[in-house]
Amino acid sequence: MTEQYKMQRTQRVSFTKEEAEIIDQGREIASEFAPEPVSVNKFIRRSAELRAKKINEGDVNA
Repeated sequence: MTEQYKMQRTQRVSFTKEEAEIIDQGREIASEFAPEPVSVNKFIRRSAELRAKKINEGDVNA
């Protein structure tokens, strides 16, 4: 039954040059604390998951 509700989508995002630079700076900082360099996709996906979690918990400023 879980297969019925399993969602597999591809989401595409785009950023301005300034946004991309900010994201890359954050990714570089995160990579300093990780055993392996953090990929851009992993960084964006994890950030989106954390933001969604905050929103679901009722944080209107997330």
